[in-house]
Amino acid sequence: MKNHTSLMFISFLTGIILSIMPLPDFMHWFRPQWLCLILLFWLIYFPENCGIGIAWLLGLLMDCVTGVPLGQHALIYAFLAYLVLKFHVSISNVPRWQQMGLILLLTIINLLLQKIILNTANITISNRHYWFLAVLSALCWPIVCKVLNQFNRKKLIY
Repeated sequence: MKNHTSLMFISFLTGIILSIMPLPDFMHWFRPQWLCLILLFWLIYFPENCGIGIAWLLGLLMDCVTGVPLGQHALIYAFLAYLVLKFHVSISNVPRWQQMGLILLLTIINLLLQKIILNTANITISNRHYWFLAVLSALCWPIVCKVLNQFNRKKLIY
């Protein structure tokens, strides 16, 4: 477990940085849900190291960094963690392309819950490219898996 803890922390920190990194205006809607993808990776492949509590804490941290209503990401990430942990054995045993479909579904749930919470708080968001983020995140899933698996193998060998 100790081997994965430092890598998990670094990957979560990287996900937060990628999520808040400034982009030009025209690329604003082309930012995958990096932290959510990294969290889903750890929940699917290493559920013994990552759980609902870590998902909730990451969500609170993401709420603080992005300035959305406190608890928004925490609630959503904890809910996604519950769903993934309930079915992680099934999810981890399917081919990557089928996982992409499941990740698409999970990120749609993520975005839908974000939209509901923000609408409840009277915060409007543009609908123009909003749902494209789920497709983009699902397309980035193989990249996230490849990179984190590569680091995990190196960490486990040494």
